[in-house]
Amino acid sequence: MLLQQLIGFGAASSGAPATVAFGAAAENGGNATSYSFTSHAIGTASATRYIVVACHYKATAYATGVTVAGTACTMVVEAQVSNYRTQLWITNSAITTGTTATVAVTLGVTADNCAVATWALDRLTSTTAVDTESVTTDNTAMSIVAPNGGALVVAATHRASSFASSTITGATERYDDQIAAEDCHYFGGDAQLTGDTTVTADHSGIGFYTACAAVWG
Repeated sequence: MLLQQLIGFGAASSGAPATVAFGAAAENGGNATSYSFTSHAIGTASATRYIVVACHYKATAYATGVTVAGTACTMVVEAQVSNYRTQLWITNSAITTGTTATVAVTLGVTADNCAVATWALDRLTSTTAVDTESVTTDNTAMSIVAPNGGALVVAATHRASSFASSTITGATERYDDQIAAEDCHYFGGDAQLTGDTTVTADHSGIGFYTACAAVWG
């Protein structure tokens, strides 16, 4: 089916709901003001592929910028408790070639660590999310409003002195890990929605919990 680029909407649409495919997750446990994750999987190339990036880190301020293959991203939703932070970003334009790319995260302060995860979104009607949610209490349901369905991404960060397994209800968990030698645990997942839903991200760590979710149509 031919996709027609819609002027002013920043994405193309075929009339079908947006699709989502997980790429990869990666981490860096070093202290830095910027992080670069090279050869990071971003999914199958497409003329209408946009990349969502989840950022998990421990820092005194939010990240100020994210790029994928040099393409700038817009921050979609974020959550913070103490220094534990979660953000979702999306590329400002389609990344049409390549299955891997450098994902770069810039902060205005020195962070203790950083982890990222990527998803490829296709068939977007807009890069603006249909709905976004964020919570700072563990296992709190996030009510997602997407009557026409779409592509859901959820990510969470929390404090954990050792690896503490986590679960996601309402989406398929794609990664669940502890940043080496740090007390920062991160996990995330996705779902192909057909309508409104609820999603929860539950951890067994020791506190300072943040989670974000966004859906694109």
